[in-house]
Amino acid sequence: MKSSVVQIAKSVPRICFLSGLSGEETMMLIDAFGETDLEPVVFAALVPNSADKPLRELIEVIMGDHEMLSGKQFTS
Repeated sequence: MKSSVVQIAKSVPRICFLSGLSGEETMMLIDAFGETDLEPVVFAALVPNSADKPLRELIEVIMGDHEMLSGKQFTS
């Protein structure tokens, strides 16, 4: 098996977009993620009023909400 190094992009926030899950499934996934050794991530669920927005706009809104709720600011 080949060994590879995973590099994390520093210029973009780590966001996990979720779609098609129930509220309970979403919470189970988020809780289970906390048990991994992966870097922290911001979770976002697809909702109808933002489904057609450009990705850059969604990232700005999601990170703005995250910063407001967590008090942590993303720096690129």
